[in-house]
Amino acid sequence: MIASELQMDDGNAGEFSVIFSTSEVFTYIVTEGIERGKIYRFRYRVRNINGWSQFSEIGYITAFSTPSIPPAP
Repeated sequence: MIASELQMDDGNAGEFSVIFSTSEVFTYIVTEGIERGKIYRFRYRVRNINGWSQFSEIGYITAFSTPSIPPAP
């Protein structure tokens, strides 16, 4: 069985915690506990019959608020 795990830090470069784990292909949206302007780190790994892989390289995402609608041309 193939499985995957997504981990995220707390936005303060703290410890990673599991935010999503599944045995299916997934898309996951984090919507709670996010603060604008903070940089969050993510990493993932997958498992197959041979065990868990190493973690991916760390990805960085800066949280922003929804942009305002631009003025009409």
